[in-house]
Amino acid sequence: MTGSRKRARSVEDALREGRANALVQETLLGEAASEMLAALFVFGEDAEMIAVNEAACELTGWTREELLANPSDVLAVDRVRAEQFRRELPATGLVVGSGHVRTKDERLVPVGYVASMTRAAGTPFIVVVAAAAARAAPRRPRDAATAST
Repeated sequence: MTGSRKRARSVEDALREGRANALVQETLLGEAASEMLAALFVFGEDAEMIAVNEAACELTGWTREELLANPSDVLAVDRVRAEQFRRELPATGLVVGSGHVRTKDERLVPVGYVASMTRAAGTPFIVVVAAAAARAAPRRPRDAATAST
C-alpha cells in the first residue's frame, strides 16, 4: 500500500470511528484542496497570491513558484474589473461568476469561479476556486488513477 493510500485509509478510519479532531479535519481539507481538479488560489490581505494548488498551475501554465512571485493581477484580463471585484468581495463575502484568466503564454481561458472571504488565525484571506469552461482531458486524482488498476 502506498504512503498516500495508507494515509487516506487512516484518515477515513479516524472519521468513521468518530475521532475526527481538528487536526484530522485540517489534514483532510489540505490534501483535498491540493489534489482537487479545480484551480485553487489563496490571496492575502494585500491581494498577493500566497497559495495555489497544482490545478491552478495547470490552468495558467505558470509554476507554483512563478505564480507566487508575480503580482496577483498577472492573471487578470481586465485589471479595472479585478480591482472592483477585490473592493466588492468583502461586502458580500461570496461571489460566483465567470470570466477569463490570462495564461503565461497570454492565452485567455474562460473560467467559472467561486470566491469567498475567510479567516485563519484572525487574518482575512480570499479563496478562489476556478475551473476552465471546457477541459479537454481532465487529470484524475493520483489515488483514483492507481485505485482502478
